[in-house]
Amino acid sequence: MLTTEDISGKAHFFDYLSTMYLRGDAAPLHCFVLVSSTIAEFEEIIEHAKKRGLKAILAPSGRDLHRLRIGVRTSYSDGYLVEVDGNWVFFTDGETSRVTSTVGSFVRRMMPLLRLAYVPSASLIDAIGRISRDYTKVLLTEGTICSTGETYRNWKKEPVTFSIKEAHRQAAREGGKWSSISVKCYQDDKEVLNCRFYERGHLTLYSGDYSHFYSNMVLPYVLDAVSTSDKMRGRERSEVEGEVLLHPLSFEFARRKISSHDMELLREKILNKYSAAVMHPGNPMLQIQLNDRDDGSGFDLYVFNTKIQIVPLQKSTPAALSELVELVSDVLPTGSPEMV
Repeated sequence: MLTTEDISGKAHFFDYLSTMYLRGDAAPLHCFVLVSSTIAEFEEIIEHAKKRGLKAILAPSGRDLHRLRIGVRTSYSDGYLVEVDGNWVFFTDGETSRVTSTVGSFVRRMMPLLRLAYVPSASLIDAIGRISRDYTKVLLTEGTICSTGETYRNWKKEPVTFSIKEAHRQAAREGGKWSSISVKCYQDDKEVLNCRFYERGHLTLYSGDYSHFYSNMVLPYVLDAVSTSDKMRGRERSEVEGEVLLHPLSFEFARRKISSHDMELLREKILNKYSAAVMHPGNPMLQIQLNDRDDGSGFDLYVFNTKIQIVPLQKSTPAALSELVELVSDVLPTGSPEMV
């Protein structure tokens, strides 16, 4: 466990990680990118968590590093918290499903004050494509593909040389998108990194050079997450000199039309999660007026033949918009969110 070591400061922590992961005998290192639209200091997050009955302990471990314990009921994760560009990266280790479940449960109960960063699948693939230029070879080794209706399937075949085109081709074969993807990176036939990327604010280092992982993987991922988060801001409906201004976000479906089965799946998922009123006006084929139960954010959602449009209303937050975008993307993963 990371927190069994006597660590003082970020530099000491990073040196320790470099030693451990070059040896190749450490547990997987998980990095969760945490963002907040309203809170600048993590100490405030801790206070809100305690009020909600969650486990949350933050303690300094040197000038620029904190030890953090978070948990729900009897499940908890220990690790270290580092601030990166106004956001936070929580480093912890251990078995992937347990760690992911604990952190995910904690963050869900902290909505809308805290959420995991989000990098849409297409942006994730593009990011790995940029990163791959720094290595002589990058192999796509395995991953998880999400297909229509939030159906997740493991993809594990013979490793293939990574390229943006090949990654998209493999996802298209399965009729979905990558929700996570693992790669191995080589320099002159020597494996220097074995790691995994997720859409929802999560990276994992299995083995290799930690300094490469942090500088070439974690930091660019955070920048992409910040870019996505920024595109969620300022979209609420406003009025200027009597003119109503709308800032919709659209999903384009280039490969196929949206079917009645697709609409039914989306309608069911939204009704399970939101307070919503559903209409079938014809064109659009489906209209849903919905409100987020956590923070009251309101949205209109329209479904056309090859497009879904989300229109944030006057009282809507970036956190709630991000959650809705992620839901639509998971239910109908062949659509690509156009965030401009």
